[in-house]
Amino acid sequence: MGKLPNIVPISDLRQDAAKVLKQVRESQEPLIITQRGRAAAVMLSVESFERSERDKELLRLLARGEREIAAGKGFDLEAVRAEARGLAEPDRLLVEELKRRLQEVSGDRLQAVIAYGSRVWGHPTPESDLDVAAIIRDLTPEMEEALQEAAYQVMWDHDFYPLISLKVFDAGSFSSFQERGFSFYCKVAQEGIRV
Repeated sequence: MGKLPNIVPISDLRQDAAKVLKQVRESQEPLIITQRGRAAAVMLSVESFERSERDKELLRLLARGEREIAAGKGFDLEAVRAEARGLAEPDRLLVEELKRRLQEVSGDRLQAVIAYGSRVWGHPTPESDLDVAAIIRDLTPEMEEALQEAAYQVMWDHDFYPLISLKVFDAGSFSSFQERGFSFYCKVAQEGIRV
């Protein structure tokens, strides 16, 4: 059985409009206003109305997309995803420079450098840092400290914009956590960009 709609006679609305408005805002459900026993209007909270408008716009866009696909227009989904996941050119150059510095410190123990986070996944803000994972074979505390110092030097050379958030992982541990399904490690490995 479906949920029963909220219904209020117009006389109740006239008598206590503030109470009815509060009910609409708190419930986030449409309120049907009746006049002479018949539905006359629907009242929505602003949030519900805006959500409904966004949903309608999304449906319009989906319908347009379906028409474009039927007409042989549009783009391959994987091509769009690959483009959306790209690093902006300045970020890519910065990560490449960081990788060179990390290699100078760690040599062949550097297994991978992976950019991830909002600057890679397409929703950065001006304050977003550049998240980078360095995967190191046989990581030691001294090595990690030297790698963090290298990242600091890269930031220094670029006036600390953007800030680089370097996470250093031992290769064996990173692989183990990924195999065990830890979401952070899986997301970085699968959706990050190897440089």
